[in-house]
Amino acid sequence: MRAGIAAPVAPLSMEEALAHLDPENASPDRLEKARPAVEAFVASAKPSSVMHDTPVLVRLAQADCAPFLGPTVLRSIDLAIREGEILGVLGRNGAGKSTLGLCLAGLLPLKAGQRQGPPGGYAFQRPENQFTAGTVHEELFTALPARMSAGEKTERVMMTLEAWGLAELARNHPFELSQGQKRKLALASLTISKRWPLLVLDEPMAGLDAHGAALLTQEILALRDNGHTIALITHDMDLALKLCPRSIVVGEGGILADGPTEALMNDAALLARSGLAEPASLAAMRWLKAVAPRLEAAIAC
Repeated sequence: MRAGIAAPVAPLSMEEALAHLDPENASPDRLEKARPAVEAFVASAKPSSVMHDTPVLVRLAQADCAPFLGPTVLRSIDLAIREGEILGVLGRNGAGKSTLGLCLAGLLPLKAGQRQGPPGGYAFQRPENQFTAGTVHEELFTALPARMSAGEKTERVMMTLEAWGLAELARNHPFELSQGQKRKLALASLTISKRWPLLVLDEPMAGLDAHGAALLTQEILALRDNGHTIALITHDMDLALKLCPRSIVVGEGGILADGPTEALMNDAALLARSGLAEPASLAAMRWLKAVAPRLEAAIAC
């Protein structure tokens, strides 16, 4: 607003935010004022480059996947996830993303094919589904291996409560926590034992407001930086573009595509086929491309 480029009507989408800054009709001065903010938005939406040189942690080869006591929903899956990677697992509701994630973690037996690699931890879409204790403290305490002494467990739990910002809630029942706090507790209980090098996160942002989603985004990046490999199941394309250098698209009983997330997001036919919406940042990228020649022409004059 101070720069004089605020939209006359509060926008609900990126397209609406940029509609009054039409590259063909808006003045070069207004376009130049807006460009740094749009560039910063685009930069914040892009993850680091795809990892190629780290060892494969878990591999599925010609895997047929089915939910518990259910029919096969995915066939002949070939998928590898590398150490330190955040892999996006994308697809419409009902495509089989959660089933694939459970097979990737080793929690569901394959109907056919092979799984190679260590077992993984799984954070369910509803974190309540994995809570078994009466307090936050007990939830973390019981997640530690039996071979640890009570003193070691208590020390580890206190450190974990502080690290995840849950210390003041130690005596609360897990169901009393906010949605964001439940997400934190679910991840803390999976990581406190350092048992799971692979974490599968199923729609981790479900039910969170913008502030909670931003905090959890930082927690996921911290998990990666601390050596975890992550498979992120989501239909939030902006989240996938921000966190996942590489993604797969699940649909039609298999994997429709596997590659750099940004390239997949720019494939309109693939998005339509898989029932996915493009991320908001693509509209900003298109705007920047359209604005560049207009500003270059203005400078030349």
